[in-house]
Amino acid sequence: AAPGFDLTSADEKRVKLSSFIGERVLLCFADRRDALSQYREAADSLRAMGVRLIGIARASPRSLRSLADRDSLSFMMLSDPTGEISAIYGSYDFATSSIRPGYVLVGRTNLVRMALLGQWLPPGDLVQITRYALIATTGIKDAMGRPVRGSALVRFLRSRSSARAANLEGYRAQLL
Repeated sequence: AAPGFDLTSADEKRVKLSSFIGERVLLCFADRRDALSQYREAADSLRAMGVRLIGIARASPRSLRSLADRDSLSFMMLSDPTGEISAIYGSYDFATSSIRPGYVLVGRTNLVRMALLGQWLPPGDLVQITRYALIATTGIKDAMGRPVRGSALVRFLRSRSSARAANLEGYRAQLL
């Protein structure tokens, strides 16, 4: 099961992960709040796939609210000022005392379905990888009637340019 948490939202409300049981949730970890702005369009695409995007940043709730208002962000953002929750999910760098970029897909039954930790992903790539993870973890079959597995994600990562592929080598990617 995904580690539970209780964090404060940009709206100053306490939010527990357990309140999302029955939904697919993509946790997006960022050290700086401004890093979350780029996911505005991705949030809409993820929502269309039945996935709720939740940004978690090392910023105060007031600062997150200001960002949401300034950049017209419609997805939920949560404050992790100490980095404690990010650390539980493996997205905290103790050497630099900062939150590393990371993405964790939590399924409807609160099980972690995918974890990509260590590097930032462009929004379009995040949507595509999430799509592959959903396919790989829900038993969907390909055009030939064969089950699609995590190899779809691996093929996607390998298909990127050599510069991007070099960057992606830093990921600890896992489909569960």
